[in-house]
Amino acid sequence: MRNTGNREDFMSAFKKLAFLVSFIIANQSYALVDGINVKNDEFQNVVFLSTRSGPCTALLINPRIALTAAHCVEARPEFISLSNTADKHQGNESNIEVMYSKAHPSYTGVNSILTKDPAVDIGFILLSKDAPFKKIPLSSFKKDELFSKTVFNVAFGNPGEMTHYKKYQKTSVLAEEKQLSSPIYLYTKYMGEPGDSGSPLFDSDGKILAIASTTKANFFFQKGHSRYALISAAVSWLNDEIGFHFESSDTNNSDQVICSLAKNDDLKNSYKFALSLNYDLENGEYPSCFDADAFAKNAEVILKETYAYKKLSAAKFPSEEAFSVAFLDISFGAGEYEYQSLRKVGANHEEALGIIKDYLIKSDDYTYSYKKLRKLKNTHTEAIQIIQLQKQDLSFDIYQYEKYRKNKLSHLDSLKKLLN
Repeated sequence: MRNTGNREDFMSAFKKLAFLVSFIIANQSYALVDGINVKNDEFQNVVFLSTRSGPCTALLINPRIALTAAHCVEARPEFISLSNTADKHQGNESNIEVMYSKAHPSYTGVNSILTKDPAVDIGFILLSKDAPFKKIPLSSFKKDELFSKTVFNVAFGNPGEMTHYKKYQKTSVLAEEKQLSSPIYLYTKYMGEPGDSGSPLFDSDGKILAIASTTKANFFFQKGHSRYALISAAVSWLNDEIGFHFESSDTNNSDQVICSLAKNDDLKNSYKFALSLNYDLENGEYPSCFDADAFAKNAEVILKETYAYKKLSAAKFPSEEAFSVAFLDISFGAGEYEYQSLRKVGANHEEALGIIKDYLIKSDDYTYSYKKLRKLKNTHTEAIQIIQLQKQDLSFDIYQYEKYRKNKLSHLDSLKKLLN
């Protein structure tokens, strides 16, 4: 009688071993797909894109516009990360929020790029403010001219290090046997990595060719290929949507791009739309295509509907002051409560507004200390002076200062006792 138990144990152990070997090779392969680290000052237009469904890469083609994959747009982009190093986890990093995004109209979901007649897997994102940008020309090579050419991809890949993303350059040649699969896609002979989606493919002259779409890989046998959507397939759409021309000498003009995007009247005169793009609306700054009169009327209607304006109007604050606070409310969703509390301790309109702006815009929160100091009969200037002293010298004893003031010492006498 055959001992099936031992055989089953053996097969189970073999499967576990095979899985372990496959797992190790797979993780090693992420670091071995022809990827090399780029220098910190190279490819600054290639940026890390965070979406709600995971990481992607994007390419800045304008200070406000970046290209990425349509399936990254579908994943709901949140922000791009700018860093002075190729490793996004080192150096100084800053984020710029994505305010708007759109996929190519042929894209209707991931399945639409997996058919025999695939959709164009390209989309764009609109940033809340300008990002550092250098013009990148579009490659003039036709698809059939690229078969013998070297191409390279630059992306924020994940070299098997979980959430650690670095900017890599990967050089490859086109997989000729795959090129007939679709007229709007290029295929390269290397495997992609997590985070590659949306990254640019360049020709040997450093001109932009395509955007990373999908990858097909067999990590066990170290084989695979990646697929890129040709930007030429989306050029006319980009022109229609955002008025963008790669060959234009004025690709730095973000105002022109925003105006092209805001073509319909509802969006064009929308206060909220301009506000989301960080224009200084209080000082009359907004996109050049906005109609000033219609914009002003639109702004007034929207501001009067805010919670802050209604509360301050009910509390008998002048309309001009209520409008200023409503502006902060619509910008940051905050301000009215702190404004009223600051006014109650003696701050005038400009003083209260300045303190709130420091908190909301600069994340410099000193409202609590300011209110305590004003309650001790300090003037605005005196309160700000004490707060600045505390910031500059951590050993400055603000609590002792408050005790002196409670004991009726003047501001100057309290400072003399502390600083001598």
